[in-house]
Amino acid sequence: MDDGLTRRTLLAGLCSAIACEGSGALEDPPGTLPGAPPGGCCAPGTPPTEPWALSGLLDEVAFPSGLRGGDPGPDGLVLSGRTLEPGVVLSGAAARGGRWVALPGRGPLVPVGGFVRIEVDGLEPDTEHAFALVSMDGLRRSALGTYRTAPAPDTERVVCLGATSCLGNAEPTLPLLWAAAADDLDAFLILGDAIYTQATTLSGYRGAYTTLLARDSFRALATATPLVVMWDDHEVADNWIVGPGPPGQIPIPSAQLRAARIAFCEALPQRIGADGVGLWRSLRFGRTLELILLDARAERTETSIVSTAQLGWAIETLRASTCRFKLVVTGVHLTDHALRLSFPNNTDDTWDRWQGYPEQRSALLAACEEVPGVAIISGDMHYGGIQRVGAPGEVGAGLWGVAAGPAGSRPWDLAGWLAEQGHPADAYDVLIDTYSYARFRADPGAGELTVELVDAAGRVLAARTLLRV
Repeated sequence: MDDGLTRRTLLAGLCSAIACEGSGALEDPPGTLPGAPPGGCCAPGTPPTEPWALSGLLDEVAFPSGLRGGDPGPDGLVLSGRTLEPGVVLSGAAARGGRWVALPGRGPLVPVGGFVRIEVDGLEPDTEHAFALVSMDGLRRSALGTYRTAPAPDTERVVCLGATSCLGNAEPTLPLLWAAAADDLDAFLILGDAIYTQATTLSGYRGAYTTLLARDSFRALATATPLVVMWDDHEVADNWIVGPGPPGQIPIPSAQLRAARIAFCEALPQRIGADGVGLWRSLRFGRTLELILLDARAERTETSIVSTAQLGWAIETLRASTCRFKLVVTGVHLTDHALRLSFPNNTDDTWDRWQGYPEQRSALLAACEEVPGVAIISGDMHYGGIQRVGAPGEVGAGLWGVAAGPAGSRPWDLAGWLAEQGHPADAYDVLIDTYSYARFRADPGAGELTVELVDAAGRVLAARTLLRV
């Protein structure tokens, strides 16, 4: 990485430098990761030793939960933060030559419902940036966020990503995220079920996200690593659907869905989708890796899991991609599990996976097999795994899929359940029944995409090479 810098050393060095300048600012909470292991992708480096002219004292009352950055591009990213201030200014700096160089301030920004969301552009590619929200009088500021922009479109370098899902209530402190925060990752994917809520109103949804954003482990991750998020059902309501659908799916009032969508986009920053309305979109990391993010929830009908427009876009994006590796990201599984596969007391659940929509699944997987360098990543089912997507002789048989998570929902012992039911486990190369995240390393020099499944202590539980291209 440029200047030999990593997010952890940048943030720690920045906090130290500000304190040495005599500003009286407190050290920001994400600057130290208690009990966190060293990162698994990149070596630590030397941070800048001089702060930019950042005004204000850290105020956790005026600026609860710090900053979150999302969807990094080569020239910018999306930031969101929560504040009690009536207006704020965004202060930022770029790391150049071992120093912080101040960027022009942006503002005034007026919070909506206590949240500020801003798409920051005009940044330098593959460069570490630091940001803070500052009160209009310059006396109070948020905790710092440090984020690296994506590589320039015509460049190749090693890209490291993390991914998990299901940040539920069984382990509400989310200790797994400390391990992820300690990695020097280009981005961290949350593949759905970031909250589990019974809310039906905008204030209720905002309250659920306020609880999540206050978790120390979540803050440590979100202030040091850009997030890439997609929703599933629990961000809105269990098994929700827009209109009539298969058994077990619950139609949701349009006003409730609108409230849930507003709160989701406020709390977890993301770019506007490829259609200008939805959440499906793609992100590129130079020529190394492209993420193709599918929304398998908001467009479901009785006969389709995504709209015709989204499916067509996904297939064309795959075919047009010039990146060495492509990761198709979907909240629910594309894997052919070949049997009723859910928690033991549930009814048939194929309607809640791509397997319940065979025509669309086959069309997407055929495109994935047609294009070199494609792997699948999904969440939702509370286990970590590395598995074949298609049954032998069927579409998708040549593709690897990674089941990422869970981070806080109770893990499922799928291997034990398969044994109890007398079902074969041939399709599953690895099954993990503990809290875990998937760490991907796309190495264009070696021509390899690898994955490691990592637990809350930072231990690698399994590692596989998914692709050689």
